[in-house]
Amino acid sequence: MVWHVDNNKTCYNFNRGEYCDISLYRSASYQIIEFDDIINNTYKNKGDEKMEKFTKSDLKVGMWVQTRNGSHWMIIKNCDTFNYGHQDIALIKQGAFELIFNYTENLKHVTDSDYDIIKVFGDTTVSGRTYDSDCSKKPLIWERKENQPKVWSFNGKTYEENHRLLWTWLENNPTKGKRDYFEILGCDIDSHPSVYCFACDYSENTHKCPICDNCNSTISGCLNGLYLQWDTSTGWERSKYAHEIANLPWEEKE
Repeated sequence: MVWHVDNNKTCYNFNRGEYCDISLYRSASYQIIEFDDIINNTYKNKGDEKMEKFTKSDLKVGMWVQTRNGSHWMIIKNCDTFNYGHQDIALIKQGAFELIFNYTENLKHVTDSDYDIIKVFGDTTVSGRTYDSDCSKKPLIWERKENQPKVWSFNGKTYEENHRLLWTWLENNPTKGKRDYFEILGCDIDSHPSVYCFACDYSENTHKCPICDNCNSTISGCLNGLYLQWDTSTGWERSKYAHEIANLPWEEKE
């Protein structure tokens, strides 16, 4: 043993049969394992210790992030840009950069979901590996958990699927209303969604309607007036409006 050389700063690389001062191994981005962790089997790889919640304010210089489109970006701070002035934080990669004001606090891009940050990689200790864009060599410290689609327990289908089934049925049955659909299904009062609407039931907890960005929970404002048009029309017009509602884009929001 060579403890007398660096004392409690001594590190051993058993795989290579060598030793040196701890600072050298840290500068080369080695992970340091204490002897007690080896003996007691309490060591956990940094990649296994993911943060449950990660926000824009948690980003640090030297971290790398992966966006939904598969690109990897390095985090830098306090930088000056040619067209956008001084930036507190920016994401850079070969030939491109992104500005942090394009992101919400929960790391979602405000205009393009392809640029949502879905993974964050650290070690922020600066070394020769800091600028290596191969993130497979870096510990994963956070990964976005995508929302699972909400399921209606009555039939096991998602709320989106049931929304489309309901309004397609109303399209084909213009003399009927929403309540009629659930009565035909044999759905009792305790099982049907709020106001016989899967979008309204979903938004009761999130306060964000999955089919309308401007929904104000009133009949006249629902779907920017489209629901009222269906509710007050008859015949082929009523079928037309039901068809439009059945095929609206559905986005479950946090």
